Amino acid sequence: MIKQSSFLKKINFCISRVIVAGALLLIAALYIMVAKNYIKPSSFGISPLKAAATVTQPKTFIEVQTTKELTALFDQHDYSLETDNTTSGITIPALYLATLPNDFAQNLTVAEKKALFMQAILPLILEANNEIAQERAMLISLQEIVENKGNLLESQKEWLENLAEKYRLKNFSYDKLEELLVRVDEIPVSMALAQAAEETGWGRSYAARIKNATHGVTLPSGVKAYESLVISVKAYMRNLNANPAYKKMRTIRANLRSQNKELCGVQMMDGLYYYSELHQAYIKKVKKHIEHHNLERFDGAQLRDLPVLSS
Repeated sequence: MIKQSSFLKKINFCISRVIVAGALLLIAALYIMVAKNYIKPSSFGISPLKAAATVTQPKTFIEVQTTKELTALFDQHDYSLETDNTTSGITIPALYLATLPNDFAQNLTVAEKKALFMQAILPLILEANNEIAQERAMLISLQEIVENKGNLLESQKEWLENLAEKYRLKNFSYDKLEELLVRVDEIPVSMALAQAAEETGWGRSYAARIKNATHGVTLPSGVKAYESLVISVKAYMRNLNANPAYKKMRTIRANLRSQNKELCGVQMMDGLYYYSELHQAYIKKVKKHIEHHNLERFDGAQLRDLPVLSS
């Protein structure tokens, strides 16, 4: 009886060990399942930047192979600049081109070429500015918390640190958000559009058609290539907002903000003396584009969603 009792005790002990081990495995499996499906909410509904230098792309890209396809696409969405002669209330369809067709604007008149280029680039400029506007709104919200002696969440601090890195702000501190705010701001549509026109020959340059280069950023090996047009546009804006060479432009813009004035591309161009080796002559050319083509009428333009096509 003693041996049998000892044997039963050993059996019961083994069974209890198995039950405990099974329970632990079940808990671990449930934890992994929950962890995989849990997304940590971010403050203000805006996710922290994953990487400082990442340039995001819009949700939907459109690929066209020929100029004929491009003009047909714009016609399909009633996208015409000729009827947009007002100084406000202009809406631009959210047609994001991935690239320009290789035959861009061939066999078109000069006026048609310029109009087609503006139609192609305008949505990308507005998309890039919208992204900056969201960052700026978030930054202002956090600045108000700091100024009111509030405490920032760790996720908010991380977001600010990533933003400062993205805009190359050195010696960043939470009590000096005004310095970051000077950098995180939009580029006037008229200015971005005029510079793109000057740098690409209204879209006909090799760099624009093959390298997706919209604003002539040059490396020792030549004009820098981009994966898509919108990445080029966003990189151009980040360069203006972060590069020490364009501090004067940012100061002009900040002064306009402090006076509650609209951002002015013609005025801000005075801060881009070092953008081109032509210096003042380049500034004069870009200003001429803005004024001659009345590009300031697009400064208040807004993107409009595309209609949902029925299947």
